[in-house]
Amino acid sequence: MRANLCATVITAAAVVSIAAPGVAQARTASTGSIVEYTWTSDMVQNQISYTGTNGKLVTREARFRYLPIGFGPEKFGYGVKIRTTKSQRVQSRATSSGAFSTCVVKVNGHQVASNRDYFSGMSRC
Repeated sequence: MRANLCATVITAAAVVSIAAPGVAQARTASTGSIVEYTWTSDMVQNQISYTGTNGKLVTREARFRYLPIGFGPEKFGYGVKIRTTKSQRVQSRATSSGAFSTCVVKVNGHQVASNRDYFSGMSRC
């Protein structure tokens, strides 16, 4: 039973990646939702973009922190947590100067998007 559950979760994640290979689908968070954006990369310095508290796009350079439990290319990570002030789209992007990046978006603790890129260094959620 446990093996079947794991296979289902992996399949669902793969479908999300295939359905939106480079373009974020419209995902929304209602007023007062807690939105968590997390990114990992193979480099310390990265550019991140995400939808902020007021629904506006925030873009900035971020210095990721070393992940002592990181494995493979996931050596550095960064996260932002916001509370929405209105119903809004949630989306995210990370651009690494290296070759690897991931992004994960959670709304009220539930993962709504994730993406992992091993070649261009740009992940979009």
